Amino acid sequence: MAGFMANLDDTLAGLEKDNVLQISHQPQQPNAIITTTRPDTENAIATQAANSSSNTSTILITPNPSSTFTFYHSLISPFIETYHLASLSLLLLVEPSSTSSKSSPAPHAPPPTTTFSLSTLLSHAQLLGRTLHAQGLLTHFEAVNKETLKNAFARFVLEGIVRVDKAGSGAEQMVRVVGGWLGVGKSGRSRVHAFARKVGAYRGRARAEEVEEEEARLVELVREGMWGLSKSAVAGEGEVVRANL
Repeated sequence: MAGFMANLDDTLAGLEKDNVLQISHQPQQPNAIITTTRPDTENAIATQAANSSSNTSTILITPNPSSTFTFYHSLISPFIETYHLASLSLLLLVEPSSTSSKSSPAPHAPPPTTTFSLSTLLSHAQLLGRTLHAQGLLTHFEAVNKETLKNAFARFVLEGIVRVDKAGSGAEQMVRVVGGWLGVGKSGRSRVHAFARKVGAYRGRARAEEVEEEEARLVELVREGMWGLSKSAVAGEGEVVRANL
């Protein structure tokens, strides 16, 4: 966390220097609100935060030049979309509903999961990304970059969401979702599904229920392919899942 806070402080300082942000420091208010506003909206986005000195800051996006903010946003957006794609791809490790329904699991029991090679997960994550992009559900094609996806999965390992095992020297890395993230909550969805929705909320645009339903449909199609239940299992480089596209 200390490294993250240091990077955040450096980033904010750089944005302030470039006249993208204005930061007003307010000491001795550990529970104050950091407010971020856009010059073209009356609605403020508020969140609680406090630094190591129990000081807080009010952050305002400067009205001029707004194009600079747009530029920085365009740089960051592909990475946010990559992490959203990676979080959706974690659902590929959960057994498809078409097979899990046959086993009649106990009510509210975690859905079955298995272990796949990291290379298999990456290839199907990219397949999912290309398909989402073809449907207009993924804005930046750069989000499908394999190396950035690897970094996202590495972060999920550090967060304890997935586990990567290696049998021995030269053996392929095997990945699976940690059991605790498969438990079904009050919403009827698993923690990993809720996590994917939370990451998606940071993409900076309203996400209608119909959009999430279409994402879920495409995830299910790619998942069936990865589990060998449809032809998408053998989709080649550059292909997408073609099901009512």
